[in-house]
Amino acid sequence: MSAQRSKLLKVLVPLVVVIAVVCIVAIIIYRRSVAYAPPPLAFDGPSDQLEQTVIVPTLDTPMPAGKNVIWCVSFQLAWNELRDKVVREPIRIANAEGVDTRLNDARSSKNDLDAESYFVTAGAVADGVLDKIRHDMARHFPEAPRPEIDASQKALVAYAYLAARVKFRIPFFDTEDEVSFGGVPVTAFGIAKKHEYAYDKLREQIDVLYVEPYAGDRDPEDTEFVIDPCKHSAPYQIILAHIRPKETLTATLEDLDSKLAGYGDSDYEHEFTPRDELLVPNIAARIEHHFSGLEGEDKALLNKGFEGYWMALASQVIEFRLDRSGAELRSEAKAVCEPDSRYFCFNSPFLIVMKKRGAEEPFFVMWVDNAELLCKP
Repeated sequence: MSAQRSKLLKVLVPLVVVIAVVCIVAIIIYRRSVAYAPPPLAFDGPSDQLEQTVIVPTLDTPMPAGKNVIWCVSFQLAWNELRDKVVREPIRIANAEGVDTRLNDARSSKNDLDAESYFVTAGAVADGVLDKIRHDMARHFPEAPRPEIDASQKALVAYAYLAARVKFRIPFFDTEDEVSFGGVPVTAFGIAKKHEYAYDKLREQIDVLYVEPYAGDRDPEDTEFVIDPCKHSAPYQIILAHIRPKETLTATLEDLDSKLAGYGDSDYEHEFTPRDELLVPNIAARIEHHFSGLEGEDKALLNKGFEGYWMALASQVIEFRLDRSGAELRSEAKAVCEPDSRYFCFNSPFLIVMKKRGAEEPFFVMWVDNAELLCKP
């Protein structure tokens, strides 16, 4: 009986192992077949339907308190092309209240971008600029919707398109617990202490760019900190900065630069340890905006040779997403002093900066002050 049982076990054990392996493979195949679905758009429409968000033409535009503030370089690119290739001098517009001057003086340019990420041109309709836009856009960005530009035969047109991506080498986790931003429940991504050492590669990709020096009388949630969620991304990076706002995005960026320049150079200071947690709200929005301060028959061009021209259209469409698809400690010391746990939680106003690594100027900046554009459960 015992011999028969032994024979049976010799047959059953390999069979059970085979079945177990098949089940594991099936589970892996199933899990891989479930594609990640990004959060749906929190907003899709014209900017005049937004109550807590403003789009600004330049980084030095004053920031209204309590508002999300968004700037993107695409309109600046179109302005620069119209100025440099058509008007051939700083563009002056009647009744623009200084916006034309700020656009002329802005430092942002094509030099801040990878050549494959944008298309920009300007010219006269009579000289075929519309055909050039359609042809070149279809060649360079075949997946993008075809440009629709309503312009007369005598019109001048400037057009810019920008498509840039920062892909996280390892995706983060979607949070399971409810997250609150200004009292509004929102969805988020990140990594928690419970994920610990099993995800050392995910933690390793995070670069702690700045942490405010400890102050015992300060609320931990008021601590300033700056994170690069994926230091391996190229050619672009995204910087998440939980810092206090200044009067403009320019001043806020200058404050950010000074913090980064003064932070320590040691690997320890930049390390995201197994005791640290990161929590970032999901953002998904598509916004159609008109710079009304530049549009209208009273916005006549004042440049010589362009009398009779006025700015009939000054618009921008911005679509932006931020979601999850973007440490093993060894010590043989006899005494180890571990750092306190750090909670890098972006559940209060913060700054988002997209820029080419090594470039001086960003190409997208967003001050997140409220939950209007954040993804909801």
